Amino acid sequence: GGGGGGGGGGGTTGLLTYGTTNLSTIQAGSTVPGTVLASIFTLQAITATPVSVTAMTWTASGTVDETIFSRGLVVQDSNNNSILDTAELNVSLGESNPAFSVNNGTMTITFTAPVVISGSSTSQFFLLLDGGGIAPVTTSLVGQTSAMAIADATAITAVANGAAATAGGTFGAAQTATLGIHDHLLISEVAYGGAAEFIEIYNPTPLVVTMTNYHITDVSQAQFPYWELVNGGFAPATAFTPVNGGATPASNADWHGRFPTGFTINPGEAIVLAIDGTAFAGAGFTLPAGTQVVTLRNPAAGQTPMLLFGGASAFNFVPAAAGSSPGIGLTNSGEGVALFFFDGTTTPGQALVTDIDYVFYGTSPTPTNTRTNKSAIAVNKTTTPTGTGTFLAEVPGGNVSVAGARNVAIVRNNFVETGETATASNGFGGDDEMSEPPGNWTAAVVGVPGQIQ
Repeated sequence: GGGGGGGGGGGTTGLLTYGTTNLSTIQAGSTVPGTVLASIFTLQAITATPVSVTAMTWTASGTVDETIFSRGLVVQDSNNNSILDTAELNVSLGESNPAFSVNNGTMTITFTAPVVISGSSTSQFFLLLDGGGIAPVTTSLVGQTSAMAIADATAITAVANGAAATAGGTFGAAQTATLGIHDHLLISEVAYGGAAEFIEIYNPTPLVVTMTNYHITDVSQAQFPYWELVNGGFAPATAFTPVNGGATPASNADWHGRFPTGFTINPGEAIVLAIDGTAFAGAGFTLPAGTQVVTLRNPAAGQTPMLLFGGASAFNFVPAAAGSSPGIGLTNSGEGVALFFFDGTTTPGQALVTDIDYVFYGTSPTPTNTRTNKSAIAVNKTTTPTGTGTFLAEVPGGNVSVAGARNVAIVRNNFVETGETATASNGFGGDDEMSEPPGNWTAAVVGVPGQIQ
């Protein structure tokens, strides 16, 4: 992944101009392991004379050790949309293998065949760093940076009319890519014991994630299908006391929260969802500096109240408050926790939620706490504007850990979801979040909330 950096090219020296195009977080969507989009650059033949470019040399800087990348390669942005498409990725113009022999060194890519820039035209290209061979993939990579620059005109070898052509342009300014190890948020710990129960959520991406339309719930297929939120038919409103005032409804242990508008989580950050904020604050945890804590009930000083589902409408949510929702919690014998996305405002006809992460922990499903499977379930959104949709196939995975005494937890040990089906399903990018194998988690004592283990 990448973000920031880069500036405009310019100059009229010789017959060739080098420039850079803004490397934004939207454009630089790749992750580690995988391909890191390190630069978007242009080559322009400024007269009617075509120019052939045969090699380019980049100088590296940034916080990551570039020797971890197995190769560097250049591909053409064939449709000039500044987005790396799969078809473009598969056509390499030239490579350096390995990418860098020393940290913060130089890398020369000699093109397999001269790259010809037609007269009076501009072509756009991507510089990529291949992280597919990185092992082990660790969370320490998240948020690190790799910066690439063409130092000066001598770093570009070009020919026009049979003679060397000296490039003009803006040199020395680095484009900086921020690294990540995954493309979506992950549930990283579920501590299901005692009064200080909490869920930890980790951002392994290179992006600041705004969580305005992110939801989290512990409900199951048998009780309250969270995908029926779009119709307001999702039912755990009975868990919240009170909800929008009025009579106190019956209490149960199921809950559904939405993150407050504008709440963000930074690359490499782990946030904590405390079930009971006051109990969590009194548990004596020493959190890493700056850890954000959100809570479903009884907010303590410095904590952010979650928004609780109030029933009747997909957007009927009220802030958690002192004394509210006394019955909600995490079942120590096992249940599912789902982190999902639903935005019915930007796309008001949207009928399907998008899974972000899911874990079912415990010994085995029970009649009331069942593992989720949305395969082929059709949703008819009857609220205005209406919409319909049918979920794709899911293959529910195994249980995570075993149920134990209270004050225990399950902790994620794999942050790239090895073994999870990554296509043709209902999660972000087509992932089947239900299919992740239990080996990606470890049963443990409760860790330090907000600290990735």
